[in-house]
Amino acid sequence: MLEATRRGFAVVPLGGRDGKRPRIEAWAQRGIATINELNTWQRCWPGTNYGILTGETSGVDVLDFDVGGSGYALMATWARLEERIGAIPETWTVATGTGLHVYVRHVPGAGSHPRIFGLPVDYLSTGRQAVGPGSVHANGAVYRELDRDAAVAALPQAPRLVAALHGLDRPSGTGPGPQAVVAPAVVAPDAPKRRLLCPRGVTGEEALERAVAVVEAAGEGRRNHTLNRCRSGSAARC
Repeated sequence: MLEATRRGFAVVPLGGRDGKRPRIEAWAQRGIATINELNTWQRCWPGTNYGILTGETSGVDVLDFDVGGSGYALMATWARLEERIGAIPETWTVATGTGLHVYVRHVPGAGSHPRIFGLPVDYLSTGRQAVGPGSVHANGAVYRELDRDAAVAALPQAPRLVAALHGLDRPSGTGPGPQAVVAPAVVAPDAPKRRLLCPRGVTGEEALERAVAVVEAAGEGRRNHTLNRCRSGSAARC
């Protein structure tokens, strides 16, 4: 929690059966925690999980990829998402128990949305929180930073994201007016079998671990390129 606070993020202690439920009241209205508050939380709940408040408070939003531990689903979902919102930049990213938390600078007007475009991705903004690195997932996996020195980047096409989230990204003349447009659901396709059947029989879970490990090892400025390489048919090398 201390490291996240030093980054300028507002944090909140988490608990519950899944380790994702805020332990304190009015958590969504909190600001940056003081050292005394952090120490008190650690005394009350030693080793507690914690969440990073998204949106205006911390100045960050999160693309929460929940792909069930499948590297193949991650690659397909990433590709489909970029088709709708544009390129996702090199940015601070946390590997979760079932996917990735991709942090971007807060986008005013975006709002929070579950399962955007019919994909297994939640967009977390004001009023939400994302489990922070160092916390433990219910499946035993530890949330970990892919690169602790990476900065949180801004989406290069933020207006496109806002338009897509609110169903305003259709070309004019192709349907009802902006107020009546509903964003069509986009279902991530199954990856081609040539990606599913690797030489040594790699499962989706193993593919995710390989993809995360390769992206972690990539040099600065090459992580998105590396993920795209895996996604575009080089999964066996991941």
